[in-house]
Amino acid sequence: MKKLTFRSMLDNLRSSVAGVADAVTGANKFDVDPDENVKAQDFAFSEVSRSGFPHDPTCLAFEPVQRILAIGTRQGSIRLIGRPGVDFHLRPPSSSVNGISTEQAASDREALFGGGGGTSSAASSTANAVLQILFLINEGTFVSVTGNSRLHLWSYKTKKPEIVQTLEFQKEALTVCYLPYGSKWMYVGTEKGNVHVVQVETFSLSGYVINWNKAMELSSRNHPGKVIHLSVCPLDSAKLLIGFDSGLITLWDLKTKTADQRFQATDNLSYVSWHFDGKQFVSSHSDASLAVWNVRVPGKPTSVSTPHVRRSKDDPIIPILQVEWKKHKSGNEPLLLFSGGVSFDQKATPGKISKTQTMTIIQGKSTTVLEMEHPIVEFLCIPAQPWNPDGCDYEAVIVLLENDLVAIDLVSPGYPLYENPYPMDLHEPPVINCQYVADCPSDIIPTLYTAGAKHKKTNFTDKEWPIDGGQWGTAATGYSDFLLTSHTEGTIRFWDVSSATLQHLDRIKIAKIFERPKKQVAPAPDLPTGGAKPEVPLAPVKISSSVLDGPFDIQCVTLDPECRYLAVACVGGLVILYLWNKQETSSEISVLDIPIRGNSSDPLVDGPSGRTPPNSAGPHRNSLDKMENGACNTRRARVKAGLHKRAAGYQPFLVCNTDVRSPAAEEDCTSKSAPSLITSLALSPKYGLVAIGTELGLIVVDFIQKHCVINIATPDLYGSDDPYNRGARSPKSEKPPSNAANTQNNLEAVGGQTNNSASPAAPASPRHHGSSAGGTTTSSAEKNELSRSRSSSSSSLDLIASEAILCLKFADTYGKRADSAVSACLWIGTELGSVLVFSFIIPLSSSVDPSSQSQQTTQRLSQPVIGTPTGTLFRYNNSGGVLAIDFLDARGTVLSESSIVVPISSSSAREDSPARAPRLSDATALGASAIPPLVNLLADPRHILVVCMERQIRTFILPSQGLYQKYKLHQDPSLSVNAGLAFLKASIQTSKENACIYCYLSTGRVVIYSLPSLRPLLEVGISGPNDLRVAKTVSFGRHGGAVYLVSKSELQKVTFSAETTANFSQMNGELYTVGREVIDTAHRHSVSAPAVGFLKGLMGASTGPTLTPAQQLDKDREELFGEAAGKASKSTARHVPGSNSAMENAKMSSSMANSEIGRAKMLAIERGEKLSEIEETTERMRMQAEAFSSNASQLANKYKDKKWYKL
Repeated sequence: MKKLTFRSMLDNLRSSVAGVADAVTGANKFDVDPDENVKAQDFAFSEVSRSGFPHDPTCLAFEPVQRILAIGTRQGSIRLIGRPGVDFHLRPPSSSVNGISTEQAASDREALFGGGGGTSSAASSTANAVLQILFLINEGTFVSVTGNSRLHLWSYKTKKPEIVQTLEFQKEALTVCYLPYGSKWMYVGTEKGNVHVVQVETFSLSGYVINWNKAMELSSRNHPGKVIHLSVCPLDSAKLLIGFDSGLITLWDLKTKTADQRFQATDNLSYVSWHFDGKQFVSSHSDASLAVWNVRVPGKPTSVSTPHVRRSKDDPIIPILQVEWKKHKSGNEPLLLFSGGVSFDQKATPGKISKTQTMTIIQGKSTTVLEMEHPIVEFLCIPAQPWNPDGCDYEAVIVLLENDLVAIDLVSPGYPLYENPYPMDLHEPPVINCQYVADCPSDIIPTLYTAGAKHKKTNFTDKEWPIDGGQWGTAATGYSDFLLTSHTEGTIRFWDVSSATLQHLDRIKIAKIFERPKKQVAPAPDLPTGGAKPEVPLAPVKISSSVLDGPFDIQCVTLDPECRYLAVACVGGLVILYLWNKQETSSEISVLDIPIRGNSSDPLVDGPSGRTPPNSAGPHRNSLDKMENGACNTRRARVKAGLHKRAAGYQPFLVCNTDVRSPAAEEDCTSKSAPSLITSLALSPKYGLVAIGTELGLIVVDFIQKHCVINIATPDLYGSDDPYNRGARSPKSEKPPSNAANTQNNLEAVGGQTNNSASPAAPASPRHHGSSAGGTTTSSAEKNELSRSRSSSSSSLDLIASEAILCLKFADTYGKRADSAVSACLWIGTELGSVLVFSFIIPLSSSVDPSSQSQQTTQRLSQPVIGTPTGTLFRYNNSGGVLAIDFLDARGTVLSESSIVVPISSSSAREDSPARAPRLSDATALGASAIPPLVNLLADPRHILVVCMERQIRTFILPSQGLYQKYKLHQDPSLSVNAGLAFLKASIQTSKENACIYCYLSTGRVVIYSLPSLRPLLEVGISGPNDLRVAKTVSFGRHGGAVYLVSKSELQKVTFSAETTANFSQMNGELYTVGREVIDTAHRHSVSAPAVGFLKGLMGASTGPTLTPAQQLDKDREELFGEAAGKASKSTARHVPGSNSAMENAKMSSSMANSEIGRAKMLAIERGEKLSEIEETTERMRMQAEAFSSNASQLANKYKDKKWYKL
């Protein structure tokens, strides 16, 4: 039961009084409620595409006819990749629990525990891992082998690939499978050393079994181990080569069911590959040796070699994990390719065995070693012809790395690489956050693509990418979307996401606009003289994580609504502003230094009992801090001075340094602490302002005049109405500049003194770091009658160390309750659930004539921007931080910022970004004597404020600030009660000209509510609970689109629109191409059959019909593995039909066809009946016409001879 206190009674009394007042005056009601045409039927969830590199890959496969590449992962998902633009992501039902995939669960564990998920997590991940993928050549199907001993038969002939059938082995774990070319029988090796045979068409197990004790010598007493290799002899398809991990290799005769030959290696076996002539094969072993065996000489290998010599006997060597022996186009010398086999220096990696990162290509006497950037998982060779891949030449090799996909040209000299057309490098460097922009301006993507094309590498082969299967889909939307991803090391990348796949456009490197830091040697610590040991032992130095991060690691990024301005915040208090320009220019970057406001930062040293001063550890502490932190002056990034060439696209023009300290503080490294983190950004090109929210306060910069308008600590935002008990402030580490001394006194004044305007700071110099003043004004906030006095999530009696600003929003709206006209406002949301408002006076001309634009520019560049607090304050109990703030008009439409863009300077007006005249509805541009249009007079001028906090959503009516609707998360009966249940991200977007709010919950679900009534429209899960990666990277856009990182290297694009979901099949295209079937059929039967001796052919000649080699092979296998082999034990494997099997689809298609035929028959019958009716009617009309004609002729004859007067 909730405890009743005096504070709660007072809060209830105030709320009831305010509610009665609003009910009497009608301030919180509309004459006509906003139209909410949006319905739940307009929303449906669908995964549009998966882009990037498959996370944690395990295997690779290639279909030589359809030219499709398949990649399996440890989480159980499969990526099917065709030509650039054809990309499908598959996930079997067994790899998801409660609708959440195991790869998302692994992403959760990695985000929470840094990759150490525990033994159970690793076991679960291995159980769902895809061990192998085998294509049925030109059949439109493939088989996947998983770690839980399941065989899945997939069909990709349909728009959406699906599982047709499943075979689950119950007693033995699967290790390797082999499917010969053109065969319907698949060989399955197990961990116990047995080999089973599976009929692929029916997915049934044959009674033919090769037991491990029959494959080994009778005299041997040791188990041969698990089966790691299976392959058929290219010369004789009745011979099966079986490789065991112990080193035993058996050539099994399928017809006689006996071992034809046995080969025993001295070391463990890793891989086996046949020579294309079928008379010899090569095996690789764990001691990095290669052995060549002749099928007719089973005793010992014909040759044993170690391709790479060890540097010393003590140096370990990497095993050769895979080897391929292939035919090459240029000459008779075959190609020998293998991975690993290179020794490494143990001193460089003590106690750790390096992974395979080298690939060796040997042809004759030529040996080429290719070193990869990442460890090799698997590689395969691409045949030049789509038929009979075991006997043709090979033109390329595809290498699957742990974090990349590489293609090597085997025909060109030097083995150059192919240019990878897929966005496989999305995660290099790692992604921090994403910003998805739907329906962007039409000139953004072409300009960025042209600029990015100039930066592409050119040292690739001239040949086209060898994987070109599938067919492109059609775009389901008529608008362009682009994605902005921010990465570590200060990189911003732009992507085109208009279609189903991701296409890279351009990138920005922040470090290019700064000077390179000079390396300095840290001074030695000052020790006591005489070699005496210090009296106090050295305490470990703990430095804030933000200090240890790179100087340009990005914290947050924001774009203006028209994508013309870009603001980027980096670690270290740097904010860089970019301006869009279609043309390449030469410009200079201005620098604005902004001093720190608010409480001084905490010390860096942790003492035995909490935070301690730096000097508390002993007399040597100062010098040790200098050694650990380095010279303070060298940590500050300096912008390159002078004119520099800027490529087309986003060009930097202003750098704001929000971590400026006094010279005394710079010299004293003990006072140097971690810079305040930038937590939010907001841009307004219409006002020419950028708002910067930090963990200590608020900064507003005028980027037109390049000076600071507001620099204020968070406690000073409240003025005398601060509801929290703040901790005692530490002394300032630096003095404020002289030109801001009065302002600083005003900021720290206590006792209700008010200053109504902000004094502007000196403009920044474009050629050097200008001294800026943090001129701001704060006043004791005006007491608002409707100010929410409810306690926040933190008690007002608790000591509040800091209050970060999480949300900022510029808008033309009502800043006070008594306002009668809208004004330029900045709405501020804090982490304690408070919402405050600043109002600005923007110097714009009162004329609306486009010809007077020069007068507007002159006034904007000469007159200062003035900002004042309005005194409006919203606070609620246990609501958490403010996540989103937005505004609607009285009709429920999102208020869009005016398209006015104020030029940077009078000389910077360009043809590509002209300054446009203000619209008549713009209240800030209209003068007092301007007459508003008739539509505005008749429309309701009130606005709707939408505030989303971590635990509730509220909508208010402005300017009365009356509550319109509220939604509390813990009171929703559809959601389970959880103390940790909260909104993690929220965004107000437009869908079909209706405003909706998209909320991502801590449970991993997305909930969409209508605005302003807050009706739930859709709820769907997109990730596991507490997925930090999704919470940080999810970004919602217009028209129901969204993107987020599902793993560290994969980007998922989804849609919540029912219209886009209906057109989903048209966007992704198709994988199976019917036209390629003709090519394969023409050559499949032309493959030469195995050579048969003359006498054998003469004596074995039959009088029956002549069969093609493929038909004869199928007949022989049917005799061996069919009914004659008997039935397999039911306990060995269990057949599981697919949920959407091909048979069900065929039945459905048949029933649909029958229904269509019946409907056509009924229509034909109805048509015949109608035709017979028409014929009868025509005959009746003909008879009536004949009767009328005879009557008319008789009447004419009767009166023919009579005069008129006789009638």
